[in-house]
Amino acid sequence: MKLEKKFVQDERKAEYYGSLLSSREHARELRIFHLKGRLLKMWQDAFLRFSKEKCQFEDRAIVLSGLTGIGEEILSALLTMYLLYLVSIRTLSVGDFAFLVSIMWSLTGSILAILNIVTQELMGNYEYVKNYDEFVGSVNRDGPSGMECRSGSGRPEFRELVLHNVSYSYPNQEGKAVSSVSIRIKRGEVVSILGDNGSGKSTLSKIVCGILQDYDGDVLMNGENYRDIPHGTLSRFFGVAFQDFARYSLSVRENIGFGCIEEIDDGSLVGKAAEVGGLTEMVGGLPAGIDTVVGKEYDPDGEELSGGQWQRIALARAYMGEPEFLILDEPTASIDPLEEIRLLSHFRGIVRNRTALLVSHRIGFAKLADRILIMEKGEIVESGTHEELLSQRGRYYMMFNAQKGLYAEDGNNSE
Repeated sequence: MKLEKKFVQDERKAEYYGSLLSSREHARELRIFHLKGRLLKMWQDAFLRFSKEKCQFEDRAIVLSGLTGIGEEILSALLTMYLLYLVSIRTLSVGDFAFLVSIMWSLTGSILAILNIVTQELMGNYEYVKNYDEFVGSVNRDGPSGMECRSGSGRPEFRELVLHNVSYSYPNQEGKAVSSVSIRIKRGEVVSILGDNGSGKSTLSKIVCGILQDYDGDVLMNGENYRDIPHGTLSRFFGVAFQDFARYSLSVRENIGFGCIEEIDDGSLVGKAAEVGGLTEMVGGLPAGIDTVVGKEYDPDGEELSGGQWQRIALARAYMGEPEFLILDEPTASIDPLEEIRLLSHFRGIVRNRTALLVSHRIGFAKLADRILIMEKGEIVESGTHEELLSQRGRYYMMFNAQKGLYAEDGNNSE
């Protein structure tokens, strides 16, 4: 019990890091940001702190249980020999001897069964610890090999992205989530995909950043087919803020730095990403600044953040390392319209002079783009600038008029 209390915090941390490595909600960012090595190292450090003493305890328990079993066997044999001696000198009858021996072995068998249960459980735990220690110990602690961070001089240069007749269906889905989409995005262009929930825009963004690969059609980056590009190389182009982004119960620095894990220890890059994400004021008000732990999954003193603050962290993580291509999927979905208006100015700064794909169902966000694509039922039904789509008086025109009251402060909601 004392051992359990001593290492309860480390066990909680190890449990949390393990959930980050295995849960479905974190799988996409784990893959695209190459976080496996870093998180496995954090899990290993916490795990080994408490498992070392537990292993030593279990080793002692196994030895003691073995000695106990041997002792019982020796005592049983000596007792049996003594009873035989009593029979030989006619002090004990053969019937009494048989009765006493059967009772003795019955009791011995019960005791050994109990000891075997305890011993097997301890051995099982020992093997579990041993296997996981060997597994984690084989991880390359220096991070992904053969890769340079997006901020490094060897980062790939984005020129053009082309989707040709791309379709995608989820397993057991009737119809297609994305149907025959063909678009071209050039360097420095900001494109917004606008549509209602279920229109296929988020699925399309996952295809673009390489998360979904079993699509029909072709996707080309700088003229090279996605299917011929290693995922580690492809992901270096993108900085991504997913709609259901991960909220790591770690420090703000780590939450941001995970966007470019190779440069997480570069304070200037993390600070720049925090500034672009509009986190300067928030970080300044935290007890330990950028090193403050957020969330209470394992730390009761962790700071709770609002939806808007978490949203800004996700944006900063996407910008970390100054990626060539930003993908922002519903970055205002979890905040109210007033907070969205305040964030729009930050979005303008984030996407300035960058290639970006903005995914949303809100027109205030879409108006930041050079070109707007309207999706319905997996298809692109309209394409053009804000003014061009308004003049067409089609789907975008109806969406704009339905939502323009939310952005009255924007001063640019007239036709």
